[in-house]
Amino acid sequence: MNGSKGHVMVFCYPIQGHITPFVQFAKRLGNKGIVTTFIVADNHCDEGFTCNHFNLTAMASYPLDDGMFESDGFKVNFLEMINKFDSGANDEVTRMLDEYKIAIDPAKGLIHSPFLCFLSDIARNFQIYAVAMFTQPWLGVAGYYHLNRSAYDLPASHDCHTLASFPSMPVLCANDLPSFVSNLSCYPSLHELIIEQMSNLERGTGILPNTFGNLEEKVLKWMAQLWPVSLIAPLAPMFRMSKALQPDKSYDMDCATPRNADNCMEWLNSEPGDSVVYLSFGTIVNLCQKQLNEIAGLINCGRPFIWAVREEDQHTLPEGFLEEIKGRALVVGWGPQEKILAHGAVACFVTHCGWNSSLELLAAGVPAIAYGKLGDQITNAKFLTDVYGVGVRLRAPVTREEFLICVEEVTEGEKAERIRERSSEMKRAATEAVAEGGPSDKNIQAIGDEIMAIHE
Repeated sequence: MNGSKGHVMVFCYPIQGHITPFVQFAKRLGNKGIVTTFIVADNHCDEGFTCNHFNLTAMASYPLDDGMFESDGFKVNFLEMINKFDSGANDEVTRMLDEYKIAIDPAKGLIHSPFLCFLSDIARNFQIYAVAMFTQPWLGVAGYYHLNRSAYDLPASHDCHTLASFPSMPVLCANDLPSFVSNLSCYPSLHELIIEQMSNLERGTGILPNTFGNLEEKVLKWMAQLWPVSLIAPLAPMFRMSKALQPDKSYDMDCATPRNADNCMEWLNSEPGDSVVYLSFGTIVNLCQKQLNEIAGLINCGRPFIWAVREEDQHTLPEGFLEEIKGRALVVGWGPQEKILAHGAVACFVTHCGWNSSLELLAAGVPAIAYGKLGDQITNAKFLTDVYGVGVRLRAPVTREEFLICVEEVTEGEKAERIRERSSEMKRAATEAVAEGGPSDKNIQAIGDEIMAIHE
């Protein structure tokens, strides 16, 4: 280690939607010459995930349970996870920073998930730089900011009640806002967590939105004038596109076991171009049986498809479904999503609209069937379809008839052609943003420079 380079710790909560962008960011920061330690829970740091695997300087693990369990249709009770995490991680992170104080490269910065508010307090106690990195679109962050300022008329009187308007964006109604905001009665504790998170950020030193400038440029500039922070740097997760990191094949850290990767790609290689429908609804939200049965109606669309369904949930597929699709479709427990989206056989992506998936489809130039269900997924679905123009929206409750219409709209006819053209435009914009010397690349260098300059 070179003491002049300094040392940054990167710390997120261990759920896949957070791990992916944080690992990618940590690796890119390390690629800029910054000593970078990615901190991960023990149960997400098995023998296959080493610092050499990621080409990071170090990987530290802490002996904490991630708190995962099944509840009310969701894989996780998020607030209970956070509370459980806070109680143990506070002491563990303090211990790590104490150890690093006497090391050759003491930690100068801590980059963390914004809802882990205790980390910024620890950073202040150690007099090191604290930066919160969001795994959501910046529009969602702007929405939470105004929720903290009591700018909304909540709860909304009905679904079409207008609540919010932001620069360069359409007016948002209650059913376009994150579910944590629009339905306070269902998520009162999460509402409190968001308020605490926003209040904490206004005392912080930096914010990193996980986006790219020409995707949310006007909102970024507007919020930068309102928020008292020293650094707002748009990032993007598609760093595999950067030539600076090629030919690296081990860029992500997946909670799922990637044993189906080769099968997925071999199957796609056998299909015609722009023919395959790809479906994935993420790792958190579970579809109810009725919705699952309706989506399984895709078997009648006349197109090959690949559907990622967690192995423990595949028994819920309609009886005889797996047998009936043999030879013309594929169901997998896990799939290498970025590789699937980049494959020429894929015609469209049926997505839950998690922000990582949204950015990945934009980067790949693949049209979307947007089915957001929880949190910012709902707002993301609105923007993928109505603002970015890269797909059509599928609303709950889903019927197989409506679903098949959506598939046809994004794959056939003049509307599909317009969507493909817009998807190609967004792909070019994403590629330019993450290219070596592009805006995201420069911002990452600026982040490292600013952190390292603090104690020189």
